[in-house]
Amino acid sequence: MRRITIAGMITAAVLGVVAVSAAWCAETTKSPLSDEAFGRKVRAYLVAHPEVIAEAINNLKAKQEVEAANQAKKAIADNKALLERAPGDPTLGTGPVTVVEFFDYRCAYCKAAAPRIPDMVIQNKSIRLVFKEFPILTEVSEHAARAALAAELQGKYLPVHLGFMAEKALDDAAIDRILKDKGVDVDRAHADMKSAAITKKLDDNKALARSIGVDGTPGFIVGDKIIGGFLEDEILAEVKAQSKTTQKPGA
Repeated sequence: MRRITIAGMITAAVLGVVAVSAAWCAETTKSPLSDEAFGRKVRAYLVAHPEVIAEAINNLKAKQEVEAANQAKKAIADNKALLERAPGDPTLGTGPVTVVEFFDYRCAYCKAAAPRIPDMVIQNKSIRLVFKEFPILTEVSEHAARAALAAELQGKYLPVHLGFMAEKALDDAAIDRILKDKGVDVDRAHADMKSAAITKKLDDNKALARSIGVDGTPGFIVGDKIIGGFLEDEILAEVKAQSKTTQKPGA
């Protein structure tokens, strides 16, 4: 999702004020002001009324947030099948409402949320969770994502996923140790980790995240909404809202 800096907002807001001022001066002043005189006039007004800049910034920010939300909704709708039903994505639960999580194994917020997520799915039968490996932080993140997808091929995804998340000092040695501890054939996993299929899966996940505006981890998609961070109450509220739309009339 595109982020605008405060400095950028101030610049845009001031330019907007200047443009309005220029139009007003052109309509109300019989003799055109010189650029210097016009600049002094605008500066004096802004110094005397700094709240105008704050108001312009707030209005600009609100407008940009609405535009970003609308763009995200369209992108999510356009990519719904890739988000919810892409081949090779590990899943948890079988409910009618799909929750998609983008995460990185070196993300502290992802690690904190990880042990709570299976419980959320177990306790809420409406949820079907899709795990989207999204390694964006370090080379170890990439290695771990490949290892987790290789573990999925052996039916060991969830224990390996949770093991990686629980490991505070995750490195290549810890990855192999966890694979072995969770019953994964490590030699086979190493071969699968280099496969074109797993490379494509990670490339597709990164491209998908960019296209819908997910630029950090963890990021959750429920319905047409992006939720940045594991905000369980917000996720469950959206799941509840989506559940109502999936119910058949008279159900």
